Amino acid sequence: MKCSDTISIEWLPLSLFDAHSQFVLIFRNVCLDVGICGDTLRVTQTNIDGLRSSVEFGSEIELEIFLKLTIRREL
Repeated sequence: MKCSDTISIEWLPLSLFDAHSQFVLIFRNVCLDVGICGDTLRVTQTNIDGLRSSVEFGSEIELEIFLKLTIRREL
């Protein structure tokens, strides 16, 4: 199977009451725990060896670019 070179991320609109949300994205050997708390988007990544790293973003555009780069590295 051949995968397209285009990675598309679509965001669902959040209501004002969803200022605290969390989801997990797992792709191949990457596990990302994404938390939204007000205006802060925090990603905690756990690699296959159990090592963890964390980074914060100030906008969904920054987070989207990070997600695309992380997924592209795994391809």
